[in-house]
Amino acid sequence: MTNQAFENVTEQELERLAHLLAPLAQPGDFIALEGELGAGKSVFARAFIRTIMGQNELDVPSPTYNLVQTYAPPAPLPEIWHVDLYRLEKPEDLIELGLEDAGRDAVLLVEWPDRLAGQLPSDILKVAITPGKNENLRHVELTPGASWKDKIEKINLIRQ
Repeated sequence: MTNQAFENVTEQELERLAHLLAPLAQPGDFIALEGELGAGKSVFARAFIRTIMGQNELDVPSPTYNLVQTYAPPAPLPEIWHVDLYRLEKPEDLIELGLEDAGRDAVLLVEWPDRLAGQLPSDILKVAITPGKNENLRHVELTPGASWKDKIEKINLIRQ
């Protein structure tokens, strides 16, 4: 399976996509959220986190200023790390965040993954969100790494 593209995606549909992907996440999964400011990365992350936490009204602030926000759902679900690297000044600062250790046991939702300067794991799910036909629509492209290919196929079956 190759990339999966979705055209003319509303904010609600972006949330639905996150709701579908969240239950498929496993410890050690890395989800790279790409897109410009305001593209919908945080919308996706909030819906994903709320789904795993089982709390539709959960306050999910953007981790823009503290860089990392963690969530501990009930066992056996994995911990979630919502990471925003927009303000990361240099790749060496990543060591202080502890992403490498967290990436073994937690699900990492990483906004602005390009700040990792070539340190991205090879097996990731890339969620690229770009503007659509108008300000309320987006284009979403999923690029699955090896462990995500079967998971994305399950979403295609659900959507049919």
